[in-house]
This record gives sequence, C-alpha cells and structure tokens, in this order.
Amino acid sequence: MNVLLLLDMVPEYHDLLVDLGKAFNQRGHQTYYAVDSPLNLWRFRENPPVGEYRVFSEFLAGFAQGDGNSEFAWEAFFADFDRYEHYGVNWGNRQDWYCRLAAALEGFFEACVRDWKIELILYEGVTNSYSHFANRIAERHGITYIGVQASRLPGRHEYHGANEDVLRQRIKKHHDAIAAGHASDAGVAEWVAQYLANFEVATPDYMASNGLLLQDPLSKYAKFGNLSNLWRLGTYQLLRRGPADRNYRSGPPLTYSLIHAKRSAVRWARSKLLGKYFSRPTAGDRFFLYPLHFHPEASTSVNSRWYVDEYPVIKNLAFSLPPGTWLYVKDHPSAVGYPKLAFYEHVSRLPNVKLIHPGANTKQLISDSVGVITQTGTVGYEALVLRKPVWVLGEVFYDFHPGCLKVGWNEDLAKSLRQPPQAPITEAQVRTLVAAYYLATKPGALPLGSERAASASFDQLAAEIEVQVSQPE
Repeated sequence: MNVLLLLDMVPEYHDLLVDLGKAFNQRGHQTYYAVDSPLNLWRFRENPPVGEYRVFSEFLAGFAQGDGNSEFAWEAFFADFDRYEHYGVNWGNRQDWYCRLAAALEGFFEACVRDWKIELILYEGVTNSYSHFANRIAERHGITYIGVQASRLPGRHEYHGANEDVLRQRIKKHHDAIAAGHASDAGVAEWVAQYLANFEVATPDYMASNGLLLQDPLSKYAKFGNLSNLWRLGTYQLLRRGPADRNYRSGPPLTYSLIHAKRSAVRWARSKLLGKYFSRPTAGDRFFLYPLHFHPEASTSVNSRWYVDEYPVIKNLAFSLPPGTWLYVKDHPSAVGYPKLAFYEHVSRLPNVKLIHPGANTKQLISDSVGVITQTGTVGYEALVLRKPVWVLGEVFYDFHPGCLKVGWNEDLAKSLRQPPQAPITEAQVRTLVAAYYLATKPGALPLGSERAASASFDQLAAEIEVQVSQPE
C-alpha cells in the first residue's frame, strides 16, 4: 500500500507521523510525504521523513495561475483565515491570492496522489486548508483519508475521517447496538464502571498536559532552549527569504514566534485586570452553563464556524433564556486573557449573565446547572456523563444522544431552552454512551511528546490503520 503522510509545523504530530511512516515501511508498505515548507524539514531535522517527499511551498513558488484552477468552496480557508485574523499573518491578501493558493494546493496533492499511486492519506482530522485539499483529492480518486487523534477517554486514541461525523457514526453504531440489548463484554463494563467511579474527581487528559495555561511570559520564554530556538528561527528568516522557503499558514518563522510571545505577554498583563468582571457562583441560582472556547482552534473554526464570534452567541443565548434563569459563562483556562477587555466588559454587562472564573470547578458547575449550552468540545460530553442535558450549536460526536439537542439561532431557540431534550438522563444511558465511545476508540494514548513511554506502539497504530483501510466500518 502506498501511503501519503502530511507534515506541518506541529512538533508532536511531525514526530508521530514520521515514526508511523517508519512502522508502515517495516510492515512492507511504501510511504511518501507532503511537507508544507522547508522550515519543517529544517526545524525537525533530527527526525526527517524516511522516503520520498515533496514540499508545497516550493511547488507554490513556481506555480502560475494558468497552470490550473480550482472550483473550491470558500469554507476551505475559514480555519486559516481565523488564524490569520488572530495572529496578523497574511492579513492583507485578497481574493486572487486565495484563488492561486487553492489551485496550487489542488495541483500539488493531485500530483502526489497520481505520481505516487497513493492509496491512503494520513494526518489528523481535516482542520485547515492543507488537509482540506488533500482530502478533496482523496475523494476525487476514491482513496481513504484517516485522521489519527487523541481521545477524550484516558489511555485511548481514535481515528477520524474528513470530519467529526465519521467518529460520531462509529460511536452511534455501538450505542444503538448496546441500547438494543447487544451487551458488550465484561471487560468493557468493568472499564466503564471504573471510569465513572473516578469521573467527577479525575482531571481530563486534555487538561492534564495542557501547555496553554496562563503563565508568566518571562518564565515561559526566558529559557535557554526558547532563546536558542528564536535565534535559529531568526537565522532561517534572514537567510531564507524566498517564497519557496515560506510557510503560507504561518509566514516568516521568527515573526510568527514573536507574535505568539507578544500575545502571551499581553494576555498576562490583561489577566491582572479581569478580576472585577468575574462573579462567584451563587447558591440557589438556576443557571445554564456556557463554556467559552479557545480561539483560534479547529473545534470552533471547523466544527462551529457560524458561531466563532462568541459575544453575539452569548448575547443571543442570554435573551433567549427562560424566566428566572442565569447564563453562567465560564472562561476557558487556556484562553483567559486573550479576548480584549471590551469582550469581558460587554459580557459582564448582560443583565442575566455571570462571567465565571476559569479556575472554577467545571464538573461541579455542570452538576449544579440546569444543563449545558455549548458550541462543540468536551464539556457537553462531560455533562451527559453527569446526567445533565446538553444544547449544542456546532458539530459534535455525541449529538445523537437522547439527552442532547442541536439548536441554532432561530425562533425556536427560546422554546427549546424551556424543555430539556430528555429528563432525567438515566444511569444506564450514561453507561451506554461511555461504553460506545470506548468501543469506538483503541487502547493506548497516542505517542506524542512526553507521553510516548506509556502509549500505543507505532506498529500497533500501523496495524490498526491497515484494518481501517481493508475493513471500513
């Protein structure tokens, strides 16, 4: 089998996919790599791809508009534009730049698939234009696209297709079978029981290793390793200034890193001014919980792009609430201080909204709430496990659950908030959901960064993916 792996600038995924490619080679497959820019090869030169590769930025530099066109949907660039908007990268580019970029991406992946006779494309989910056009070509040629991702369940990993719906359908299939009386084995039931016994006190895996928590920028960046990296990026930016060396999603590497450092410093300073906007939860309040999201992130810019500007979302929800209820808006630990002060000011002035500190216990808030209103993400899943109803705006893997209702901005929003999707959610329904999710995932955490020691082996991952291709669900 000929496998194409997509490499971009995320360090953990670069190493994951390169080492996964080595495992595929050892199992008798042929691997090829689509690399976003030479910066990728230069920055991660201690772990280069083993096999033939092509570099997109070099292809783009020599690409003329007359070389090809693409009838693309503008949604392909929403996630990237969301990043540009937050970081100020590629901010001034107009329609012709995007049209040329789309045609080049399509031509690049078409050539990769055609010339190498690709049968499988591997990356994470379709989260940006780079992966969007890879998947577009995969669909054109009838080949498989698989996204390898970490799971919300501890010590598990999962496989996605081009969108959240692939995982959703996989979970739903198991959920419907269990609900129909097809019992899972005793080992699954035992795992579910242990998971639920520790659920309320356990720190989720996605928070336990969270590198986006608020930190003093001096202690975060004033380290030899970081300063050395900035020097290396500066050298690259100074000496390799041609278009063939430039990553279209991030721009000049030192400039991009300094933008991140500046955002962290501004965030730290802004966080010192936020105390007056936060309210404490009040005993006896009847409230819905709305968790703020981190931006920019695929969970919103891909799975909930209609609601990516959160203040209008909060405002519309607030004025759709039933009488006598509050909207508790909990700030995100990974995002506190990133929104401008005006955002916090506007949210805190809404008459029936309380802005809750990011350090508040989310699971306790869920337990005390009427239910959760969320765009995407894990808090909605946690609410179902805690037997609370969920109203969801975006695309999530659990929206088939009887305790979950998909809502939107229309005249039915206020009506839907007056009546829970199902009350109450039973303990049996909780066990069914968790068991179905467990059965839709695979054992072992993904070998990412420091987690490699106690995780799935690369040979295990390669074997699982072989099954996904030969026996699609």
